[in-house]
Amino acid sequence: MPNWCANRIKLTVPACVQAEVEAWANGTMYPYYKRAINQSVRMFIAGVAGRLKPGIEMQYLPYPALTAHGSTEPTEASLAFGGWVEMLESNVWLDKSCCHYIDQYYRATGLAGLKWDNLTAAEQARVDAVMRSKSHDWSHLWSRKVSRGELFDMLETEPEGELCDLLLIIPTRLACELNGFNGRLLEKVQSAYDFYSANYGIKWPSAREAEITSGHGWLEIDIDTPWSPPDESVMEALSDKWGCTIDHYFSEAGCDYCGYRRYEEGRLVECADDSLEYDDEDEHGWSDVIGPDWLLGNVPHYGG
Repeated sequence: MPNWCANRIKLTVPACVQAEVEAWANGTMYPYYKRAINQSVRMFIAGVAGRLKPGIEMQYLPYPALTAHGSTEPTEASLAFGGWVEMLESNVWLDKSCCHYIDQYYRATGLAGLKWDNLTAAEQARVDAVMRSKSHDWSHLWSRKVSRGELFDMLETEPEGELCDLLLIIPTRLACELNGFNGRLLEKVQSAYDFYSANYGIKWPSAREAEITSGHGWLEIDIDTPWSPPDESVMEALSDKWGCTIDHYFSEAGCDYCGYRRYEEGRLVECADDSLEYDDEDEHGWSDVIGPDWLLGNVPHYGG
């Protein structure tokens, strides 16, 4: 398990965007990228199964089985599948525009509404190994494995939002998401874990729990992140997206660091870094944090 970095993020926001910022923080903003990922997993499975083929000869080198069944005559479905394979090969950023195109391609393939039981026994057999190996990554159910049928069918359900979802601030990438958090599926493609760590500074770029308070023109978020605070580039993007000022305090007692960042309209304008200061130990070996002064009262706890 990681050490937890404690964060307090205060956003001073224009009144015209406050409702949108609160929707993002509270997890009620629609996660369009999740739908695109789920649709893409279903197209991937259908391609490996041989149900979908492109309208022209194609090769997908990171996972040759995706296009190993050759091509078919150009139809709306085959051309849509080929267009999606090209997006996968380019490892596109899952912004709103790309997710819209993926949704169009998905509907054109005819997979919408298709159930696992509609696949032939031969098609199911071709995807048995890959679906078993990726059941955790693709279902995001870490406490149990799901059956192939349950996984295929559940990918069509509408996705739910998450608190403070940073993938709605800086987009993730298609091939990395299909490769999954644990990777080891697509050759020479980053795992989602590696991509998140490199681009967000944390391996889980959303929250299961957060304390959120708000008032007219401001929003305050207390949130724990694994090992480190979110990367400065993410906070700059968050500030830029809504033209807001952000005061970000963080502390991680286990690695003995703390810091402060201020962002204005997408730019880092002020920063401070330090170590925690402690008073003398009591008879039980405990000591209280007494500094630095600028940190006291500005984090929910001191991490660790």
